[in-house]
Amino acid sequence: MERRSGHERHNTIGIGSVDGRLGQFDHHGAATGAYSVTAVYGGDLNFSGSTSTAVSQTVGKASSSTTLTSSLNPSTLGASVTLTATVSGQFGGVATGSVTFSNGVRAWGLCL
Repeated sequence: MERRSGHERHNTIGIGSVDGRLGQFDHHGAATGAYSVTAVYGGDLNFSGSTSTAVSQTVGKASSSTTLTSSLNPSTLGASVTLTATVSGQFGGVATGSVTFSNGVRAWGLCL
């Protein structure tokens, strides 16, 4: 398989062997964006090589989930409370960035 970026560059993103009529390749490392992908068959003793028409493959962002826990709930006036947000990325990915803690009206704090 070949990833085509514009018309001036060709980058091989993987190789799948042909078994009968089918060649497959699983790709997990593409960055988000749109790609034009072709499959190029190199040929063998009986068949000449060929190239497929391009397929547009769009890779979107993976989803995340956030859970919030409190160290003391309920709490009393003046008590120290730690709020912990745990962010999990889809497929076991590691999320980066910031978390804003809010009471629904205004931000209480920002964690970077």
